Amino acid sequence: MQALASLNLALAFALELAMLAAFAFFGFRITDHLIVRWVLAIGLPVLVAGLWGILLAPKATHRLPMVPGILLSLGLFLLAAVALYVSDRPGLAIAMGAAAILHAALAFAWDQR
Repeated sequence: MQALASLNLALAFALELAMLAAFAFFGFRITDHLIVRWVLAIGLPVLVAGLWGILLAPKATHRLPMVPGILLSLGLFLLAAVALYVSDRPGLAIAMGAAAILHAALAFAWDQR
């Protein structure tokens, strides 16, 4: 059981990295204006990483309790999946959404955060 719980934490880390990449990809694909593309491709992941660092990171200054934290992380992961879908990557969007839901369900079941 401990090995599966550790795998779920590894899945969470992979989802965090994929989320940042998805927001960067979305930011770059959303417009044809080159400067806006780069600002969004860099700015969106930085904004999300800042929010994550303040509310969800293990050493966050204002870390949310378990249930709101899991729900916020699930929401961000699913928003990243939507960003992938809008960016014409439906397969990646479905995979990310499914992995996010699986992670959240296991985090609730195992009281992980």
